[in-house]
Amino acid sequence: MSKTGNDEDTTRLTALDAAFLHFETDGTPAHVGSVTFFEGAPFRDDEGRFRLGEVRTRIRSRLHLVPRLRQVVLPTPLGVAHPVLADDRYFDIVHHVKLVEVGAPADETAVFALAAELHMERLDRSRPLWELWFVDGMADGRVAMVEKIHHAIVDGVSGVEIATVLLDLERDAPADDAPAWYPHAWDGAAERLAKGIAQRVALPVRRMGDAAETLKHPADLAALARSLTRAPHTSLNREVGHQRRLVPVRRDLESVRAQAHRHDATVNDLVVSAVTGGLRGLLLHRGETVEPSTPPLRALIPVSLHEADGELGNLVASLVVDLPIGIADPHDRLRSIAAQMAAEKSSGAADVTGRILRTADLLPANLAALVSRAVHQQPFVNVVITNVPGPSEPLYAMGAELLDAIPIVPLAGNLTIAVGVLSYRGALVLGLYGDPEACGDFDVLVDGVEKGFVDLGC
Repeated sequence: MSKTGNDEDTTRLTALDAAFLHFETDGTPAHVGSVTFFEGAPFRDDEGRFRLGEVRTRIRSRLHLVPRLRQVVLPTPLGVAHPVLADDRYFDIVHHVKLVEVGAPADETAVFALAAELHMERLDRSRPLWELWFVDGMADGRVAMVEKIHHAIVDGVSGVEIATVLLDLERDAPADDAPAWYPHAWDGAAERLAKGIAQRVALPVRRMGDAAETLKHPADLAALARSLTRAPHTSLNREVGHQRRLVPVRRDLESVRAQAHRHDATVNDLVVSAVTGGLRGLLLHRGETVEPSTPPLRALIPVSLHEADGELGNLVASLVVDLPIGIADPHDRLRSIAAQMAAEKSSGAADVTGRILRTADLLPANLAALVSRAVHQQPFVNVVITNVPGPSEPLYAMGAELLDAIPIVPLAGNLTIAVGVLSYRGALVLGLYGDPEACGDFDVLVDGVEKGFVDLGC
């Protein structure tokens, strides 16, 4: 785990971390997040007013446990190395924990629309890269929370870890006595330049092992070559606009697990199969050719490399998985996906891509920035599907139980659909996130994914 905050004044981003800063544009914000729903009454005082000040105090008391939430991104002069994170001398919780009211009586659909709107606003890089928006005014009395945290400082797994730190494991958990926090002074530009140069000199010694390990194994190079195979051209890949839509698909986790095991598959296999069914239905609806000989779609499926609690940053590899949309029978489709995923896991493909991503640190920072921006025209995948296991025990905030959580995965420049999957307290929730300008028939996808689960007995 990288040290930050009062243990060390700066932490340098990796090439993968920095990539999310470089490819971000106004049309493609690069933060991850979620929409969560809580019991409402504990958040309000006796006169029904939202206890925003107390919420901010409670969250501020936990920030010493996640130092990155009080750090800002500082560039390295001349771009000789990746940016660093340094303590925010002017940190103010008011800029990060906010309250917004939806017009009552509002339902979930109104909250999801608000969340999509908030997620299209880029985070202010002069401040730590996160926001929590509490949403009041729902007709059923619940309180929602929209989380935004930049992908440069967390991946999906560490994002969930942050949530478990900021929230309580008990309804009546006592308030924390936070230690005093004193921000370190920033290095000057000259010192950041010197440290950046020193880091560039030392880095090859630490990363050449990854490069050598990959080069000496032909199978590893074959896995790399396969991941760089072009995806089929479909309407799923087009330039995204400036709007988003979020729709959840909810299922009982135990039911999904039981049906998956009936077919010698995993929960993730079944989820991917249901999504594949939804994508098949969407392309058929659009009049595109889908038959047994149709080439499979290609999905990017991140795989966590976190080995210990508390590790932040992007510690992920990725699998590029074929989605057999040409298979009409849902059970045959599941078996095909399960066999492929098992083969990918046994081959160690995730370890290979993990080494390759670490080797990217060897690229000059300016060149890495240019490569990162090319993601907007990438030809290798049609969709992103990411599955993050959440806590099985209930979480609380201000004594209010967290009832439901819907993940949000950002879109890149030519990916019009992304699917986030999160489990919490026996529920499995898919956050289907798309661009309604490029995907005006988004409801067809939602219905297709729902049908994909039903066809598999879930």
